[in-house]
Amino acid sequence: MTKRDRIAQKAKQLLAATPAGLRFSQLISALTKAFPGEPNGTLTGYTFNLHTQYPDDIYRPRRGVFRLTKYRSKAELEEDLVFQKESAITMADFKDTIAEIRARFPHLKRDAVFVLWFLVAHLAEDEDQAAKALVGGVGDKGADAIWIDEASKAVLIVQAKFRETLGEKVENRNDVLGLLNIARHLSQTDDDKFKSQLAGMEPTVAARLPQARNRFLRGGFRLLLYYVTLGRVSNTIRNDAAAGLDDLSRLVSMEIVDSASAAVIMRNYLDGIAPSIPSCNLEIEEGDQVRVKTIAERNDEKNSIECRVLSMRGDKIAELYERARIRLFARNVRGYLGQSPPVNDAMKETLQDEPDRFFYYNNGITILCDDAESKKRDGKETLHVKHPQIINGQQTTRTLAAHPRLAANASVMVKVIAVKQQSSGDKQFNDLLSSIVVGTNFQSPIKQSDLRSNDRIQVALERSLRKLGYAYIRKRQSSSEQKVSVGGKQYHPIKKEDFAQAVAACEIDGYIARSSKEKLFDEENYKDIFKSPEPFFYLARYWLMNQVGRHLRRKDGRRETRWLVIRFLWSRLSPALKGNGRLRAFSEQCQHAETALVGPLGKAINAAAGRAMRFYKAAKGKRADQVDMPTFFKSKRSSVNEFMEYLRKSEIAIPGLEVQLARIGQALEQ
Repeated sequence: MTKRDRIAQKAKQLLAATPAGLRFSQLISALTKAFPGEPNGTLTGYTFNLHTQYPDDIYRPRRGVFRLTKYRSKAELEEDLVFQKESAITMADFKDTIAEIRARFPHLKRDAVFVLWFLVAHLAEDEDQAAKALVGGVGDKGADAIWIDEASKAVLIVQAKFRETLGEKVENRNDVLGLLNIARHLSQTDDDKFKSQLAGMEPTVAARLPQARNRFLRGGFRLLLYYVTLGRVSNTIRNDAAAGLDDLSRLVSMEIVDSASAAVIMRNYLDGIAPSIPSCNLEIEEGDQVRVKTIAERNDEKNSIECRVLSMRGDKIAELYERARIRLFARNVRGYLGQSPPVNDAMKETLQDEPDRFFYYNNGITILCDDAESKKRDGKETLHVKHPQIINGQQTTRTLAAHPRLAANASVMVKVIAVKQQSSGDKQFNDLLSSIVVGTNFQSPIKQSDLRSNDRIQVALERSLRKLGYAYIRKRQSSSEQKVSVGGKQYHPIKKEDFAQAVAACEIDGYIARSSKEKLFDEENYKDIFKSPEPFFYLARYWLMNQVGRHLRRKDGRRETRWLVIRFLWSRLSPALKGNGRLRAFSEQCQHAETALVGPLGKAINAAAGRAMRFYKAAKGKRADQVDMPTFFKSKRSSVNEFMEYLRKSEIAIPGLEVQLARIGQALEQ
């Protein structure tokens, strides 16, 4: 028995003794006691995917919890727990997320992984680049990460405190205000004094601070300080920190992220908004011939929703996009549809010919945020919004950004809806979001599949698939936007509609998979299709669909059989594809066209298609009422059950099928 097997066996024993299941952190703690000499990284690496290694024995009833399948209730089997949204972010979400990141960075300690999570969730777009910003250790003087962002001309310094509980630990005043000392060090203009202050610092910090100081003092970079904790920070300490900033340059700012703010960032991270946009200022328009008196306000106390309506200049909207780019639309259910739609062409014409009437012709922009507050900034009235997301008006925003000079002469109506995420459940928040999107989008119709694009299962699949070299396209968007979303790297693109069809063809039936892609995203089918967070659950089925499509291209009628062939072959292949390892082997050998597997698979496909053609000829009926081939294979008459019954009654085996299936099994073994 291998080490992995011994650890798995012990994990099963621990789960057997706990019918309710164990959280990942609890399971690791118990395994550490059982294997005292084993490194924590080994236990974590062998345990985090137990449910995929032993799917018949272990499952996850919810994120981060492991339980034996024998304790699974009938109600759980009927309800798809993957899609159950928790009403509030809990400590378990932080621990589970950190455990998942740590599986990719096993050399990092837990506190460092917490810093890395914050960088990715709030500041940086690339996880590997964010990891390079980590510093810290004995004598680090409060700096856990130092990131010099050349693009935005900013030096970002993070100090973070991971706590075992959420919102209970009260932070020490000296710890919080100590972060300001780094700003004072970097503000030191005397080179000798600055060098003396580096004495005793952790080497990585001491090496990076001079670079940061050079950018700050001589490069005009902003200095952004972040104190991040899962505890609480009193208002007194916050006021003292604000007072401490008064003695420093205007280029220095400090953000204190406590448990409540961290929970919002975590929810955004889980919802695919990472890094989030901390805040922005919406400037009310001013002009010689246009008078805007104030920002209209509406407070809905019953639903705890606040709404503001204001008028902004088009170029100011364009500036918002230039600063945040596509992150500004992360909650939008669609991507950018490109410049070709007639609506976008009409907007461009209005900007060119009638910019003063753009305000009246255009529906405006809807922004969803956590909080909105009217402020005076440089003598101008502005609306300060936290975590803004444009959920309606992406086409307008992108058109204005594409023509900033023309946009300067146009005005846009902006509706800002503030919903405090930390005080409202996910269901309320997402129901509201969906309703707003559907209710305000009538120029470019919203599809059923669009409304699923921001589900957490879709976001999780996008993240996990990217690490495997796939670009998962969960939003409807133009091809150029797809390239932007994956950073120009060469990924194999897969649309969520492709996954839906592949799973429906394998798990439900072929005639349903081919009927309508949009029907696969309705309530009844969706929960049966997207029922697993594991990427190879979908990839294996996708690659079978891909291989069937490649072999049945001819227009001799065999192509019409492809959906039935997929369902039939999956029923025969699935016993050999138990477990995540087999699913992965099948997917990768199909992707790389390994002859040992795709050779016999191709022969099995052709054999099954030939028998499906004979099935049609036997079932199409006599001349008077015979059904044409496309109609037949779209109907229930072409279901896999009907096909299997035909094979049973005809008592004729599919030539060579068993031999080819055996060869496929051998390829998977190798």
